[in-house]
Parts: sequence; structure tokens; C-alpha cells
Amino acid sequence: MPLFFDRASGVHLWDVDGNQYIDFVLGQGPMFLGHSHPAVNAAVAAALERGQLFAGQHLGEVDLAEALCAHIPCAEQVRLCSTGTEAIQAAVRVARAATGRRRIVKFEGHYHGWADNVFIGVRPAATGSRASESLGQLPPPPEDLTALRWNNVDAVAAELKHGDVAAVLMEPIAVNAAVIPPEPGYLADVRRLCDRAGTLLIFDEIVTGFRFGMGGAQALFGVIPDLATFGKAMASGFPIAGVAGRRTLFEEVSSGRTVLSGTFNGNVASVTAALATLQVLSSRPELFDQVREVGGHLMRAVARLGAGRVIVQGYPELFWVGFGSNQVRSAGDLQTFDQDAGIRLAGELVKRGVYVTVRGNWYLSPVHTGDDAERAESAFSESLAMIGPEDG
Repeated sequence: MPLFFDRASGVHLWDVDGNQYIDFVLGQGPMFLGHSHPAVNAAVAAALERGQLFAGQHLGEVDLAEALCAHIPCAEQVRLCSTGTEAIQAAVRVARAATGRRRIVKFEGHYHGWADNVFIGVRPAATGSRASESLGQLPPPPEDLTALRWNNVDAVAAELKHGDVAAVLMEPIAVNAAVIPPEPGYLADVRRLCDRAGTLLIFDEIVTGFRFGMGGAQALFGVIPDLATFGKAMASGFPIAGVAGRRTLFEEVSSGRTVLSGTFNGNVASVTAALATLQVLSSRPELFDQVREVGGHLMRAVARLGAGRVIVQGYPELFWVGFGSNQVRSAGDLQTFDQDAGIRLAGELVKRGVYVTVRGNWYLSPVHTGDDAERAESAFSESLAMIGPEDG
């Protein structure tokens, strides 16, 4: 049965029956500072007295755009919107307008929102699959979208040689497919290929942004995209996202020839929450050290307890646990993993007061303590024992 939650504080959740859980889902990522952060809540409560939506600009939008540009390497200008799906659509439209081309290259296992034109190859049954991911979906034609294998530079080079690709769209860390890191040099190689082909490089940092540091994955790896999308951890659970990039790419947005609109874009509550969140993160760099310390300890403990049965990969801030025997380098590798065992593991953990995603991602927060990690380790050990060898 689905869990119905009543309240949340820090990294703890309480369901409607009064059961308490340590939260390693964190709203699927946004609650990086934990639930109901007092500084964020106080800022939003005060801002609501001034209004919610103006159908015009307000100074908070300017302050937020300046803060984003100060921290994100690729950001010279920013366009705000309400969700990650919208931010991706905005980035794709800007790329097509700037290049005059229509084709987008993405990667299997990378999730860029649920819109029809990019929702392909997220859960590939086989390499090159173009099957619909959802009932009611109209898959994009091949001339609009190509899904490639992740971490394969030669595949990217082969697609870009035709000179008709507007943008290469990727998660710089494949967080939606087993938190797969890029191979050494892979991002830099793709950057060079894009430059050579006149193709824009778009990083989807909806998950990685402000979780892997103030500059996101692009700062972590030292590879700067032309455009990047942000959301989730940016505003502590309030709905906001944005696309950032080179100033010249937004010229036609400013002129109105490229339309990026939305009634709730830049609403007061979400902008205020984002500003407060970024203020906390930028003023307390030790928070990133804390999440790496606790997350790293938990990641190593889970790997030790599950040795021979599970694979643990990713980063202390966000790692993945799956029932299989080999590291995952691309989404196709997941076909050898026992997904049902992973779902049963999540169910056993919930019984022991530990809430994780059924797909195996564990999200960490600087609010998680060593005691939280030890409780999770104990619950993991007990839960693993409840799953027979035939289940994983």
C-alpha cells in the first residue's frame, strides 16, 4: 500500500499512522537541506505578506538570477520556470532557435521530463529502442530525437558528423539510471565534438545542481555546457526551475521571437525559497563536507553489507543500490539486474523505518547524522536477510 505522510521535519517523516521514518528519498531530491528548513520557511512566510503573483517582474527575480549567475559556470543569463520538464523544453527550444536545426541527441536511461518529445529511451528494453514510454504518448520521429548509449564517445561522434544536430542533451551524471558517473574524459570529449560540429551542449542538472556543490556537476568535472537546467535542490521543495546559459543564446528570447512563457514563472514564494536556500548553502560550505562524510560512510557500509549480492555506485551525495554483479556503465546494463529484488528491499526497509526509492537511489542531506546512517545500516542488514538468495 502507498504511504500517506502527515508531516516532515529535517530528514524524518511521519505517516498518518504515526510511524517515523528516516528519509533517503528527500522528495526525489529537492529537500537537500531537509524538510521545513526554518530559514527557508521564515523567508517565504514573510514574502507572502507582499503578494504571490504579479503578472510582471519583481526584484526577487533579479536577485535570484544574479545569484544563479554568480555560482553556475555556464550562466550569463537565466530564464525561470516552474518545473524541470519546462526547463528542458525551454533549453531545447532555445537550442533549435539558435542553431536553426531540429535534431536532438540524448542518451538511454537519462530522464529529461515526461513531455513526449524527449521521453524516449528512459527505460530501454534494448539498445536503440524507440518504443513509447507511456500510454497516450506520441514518440518523436527519428529526425527530431536520437537516443544513444551513454559513455560512448564514438556513438556521439558518428551522430554529429552529419551536421544536423541542434543539441546534445545529457545528465552529466546519469542519476536516473543507477547514478552512472561519466567515464574519465567523456564529458570533455563530447564538449569538443559539439564545438567542432556547431552543436550546443545541454546539461540537465535538475538533480545534480546544488547537490554536488554550488556550481553543480559542470563545476565538479570542469566541463562547461552552453545551456544547463536546474531545479529540485534549488528551492527546498518549492516548485521552481530554470535554464541558464550564454547570453547570446537568449537574445531571441528577450526579443520575443523565441517564446518561453508561464503564468507561475517567477512567483514570489518559489523565488524567495530559492534565494533563501542558496543563501544557506553559499554561506555554509561545510554543509557539503557534512553530506559527503555521512553519505560516504553509509555508501561504504551498504557496499560491505551487500558484498556479493548488490552493486553500490555513485557519490556520497546520491548513490544507487542494485541487485547484480557488475558496475553499470549504461542503461542497457540494467537489464541484468533484479529489479523486483530492489523493490522488495525498499519494502523491507520501510518496515524498519527507512524510506528509500524503489529504483535504488539513496539521496543524502547534510542534515543526516551518523546516528541516522547507523540505523539505516542496521535496517539494510536485516532487510537483506529477508530477501532470499534467489531474489538477488
